[in-house]
Amino acid sequence: MKDQANKLREMALNMRNQIEAEIDADHKQTRVIVVSSGKGGVGKSTLALNLALDLCTLGKKVVLMDADLGMANIDIMLGLVPKYNLYHMIKEKKALKDIMINGPLGLKIIPGGSGINELANLKEDELKRILVEMGRLDGEFDYMIVDTGAGISNNVTSFLLAADDAVIVTTPEPTSLTDAYGIVKSVTKCGYSNNLYLVVNKVAR
Repeated sequence: MKDQANKLREMALNMRNQIEAEIDADHKQTRVIVVSSGKGGVGKSTLALNLALDLCTLGKKVVLMDADLGMANIDIMLGLVPKYNLYHMIKEKKALKDIMINGPLGLKIIPGGSGINELANLKEDELKRILVEMGRLDGEFDYMIVDTGAGISNNVTSFLLAADDAVIVTTPEPTSLTDAYGIVKSVTKCGYSNNLYLVVNKVAR
């Protein structure tokens, strides 16, 4: 576990160094908000999508990345049929810009791809390439919203470590709360020290 945490910290640090090396001193930075959860079915993707759309209504330039790797569904929620997704970026060496599609209210969407086993089990260099490609978009948008999968896999943890703001979604159910605590504990152990928010969904009035 300690070796894994060190690897993830090193990966996140290398990614940030690469980003900073490519950014001019006066280049505007994109705020990265990563939405995640310890357990599936808590409304994580719905929150990520609505947050992105709300920011668009405020006149912000927003890109929403569906990083629920292997089980992505943002495009389905919007009734969109993308030609390319993250699988094509990794396997065909496309840039994120090449697979980006237009959504409502000026929202840009990076589709993740559903039912693709290769995305659910990314190699370290493939995951790092996605993170570096995210960095190449820095300054082109006001906000990048990243909708991850549930749990504490390397994929999820790596995206959280790259966030300026991490939003963990849960419900009042004991299992959901326990899993939410687990993901908070996991990223904290891996060195995450930026803003961390908890959203409790499906609360009875």
